[in-house]
Amino acid sequence: MQKRPTIVIALGGNALVRDGRLDFASQLKSASRALKDIPQILPKWDVVITHGNGPQVGASLIRHHAAKTVTPYPLYACVAETQGSIGYLIETALEEHLQKIGLKHRPVTVITRALVDKGSLAKSPLKPIGHYYSKEELQSARKLRPAAEFRFFKGKGYRLLVPSPEPKEILEATLVRNIVGNNCIPIACGGGGIPVAEVRGRLTGMEAVIDKDLASGLLATAIGADTFVSLTDIEGAYINYESKKRTLLRNVSLEEIRRYYEMGEFAEGSMGPKVLACIRFLEKGGKRAVIAHLDKLKSAVAGKSGTQIANYLA
Repeated sequence: MQKRPTIVIALGGNALVRDGRLDFASQLKSASRALKDIPQILPKWDVVITHGNGPQVGASLIRHHAAKTVTPYPLYACVAETQGSIGYLIETALEEHLQKIGLKHRPVTVITRALVDKGSLAKSPLKPIGHYYSKEELQSARKLRPAAEFRFFKGKGYRLLVPSPEPKEILEATLVRNIVGNNCIPIACGGGGIPVAEVRGRLTGMEAVIDKDLASGLLATAIGADTFVSLTDIEGAYINYESKKRTLLRNVSLEEIRRYYEMGEFAEGSMGPKVLACIRFLEKGGKRAVIAHLDKLKSAVAGKSGTQIANYLA
């Protein structure tokens, strides 16, 4: 029997909170909407799902900081916590879609760690996460995290900044590769993975967050995926995004998208990591990468929407 191609589909954490609400029922409804096309592509593809956790890990930090009778979790434990809770959300929503058309595939959440270089944390870019604090709330936040850095965002408040180091390896990649295609749909790299580094010969959690797209692209390479898809809330990757000459890139080569990336066309905190993840995936042998709207997965996989990036050397 001929092996089917594998596709890694990366969902943003905001895909589950499109109405701005973080209660379970609202997130389940949003997850159902985001995953509705997955069963339609299963006949031709082996699917792996990855996801962000920005809003959810922020909420987790708030819950732990608000607790009076228990010790708050460190950030890396909150990432693990949200991997489990979001994985359950995705499993629940996806199983409902699968049952409607009689498919027997089972979603399986894999708690995933991303290896980072401990020495790189101090040099890593700082990423804002979690709740916006007022000036008064900031005093309490600083007591809980005295060594942490906060940044003021005009009109919103203060936000916690944490390192976002490069993922070097997805430690559970072999496990994901072994279960994909056996009527299983792995859900992995939640929130980019739990950041761990080797400290005195042991893997230890780090107070950091990993970019979801960079980790997802790394996983896609490690399991030998054919296609990597990053879903977002716009149609795809644009050039001249902030000007009247804004243009959606439809079908581009690896060389072309790399050139635009090096020219600084893609914002560092939003589209930049998605494009970089696609470039790295293709450079390491992937056949196709796609950036598309999360409501258009089926047409994006068919090559009819989003930014389609081809590796002509693959």
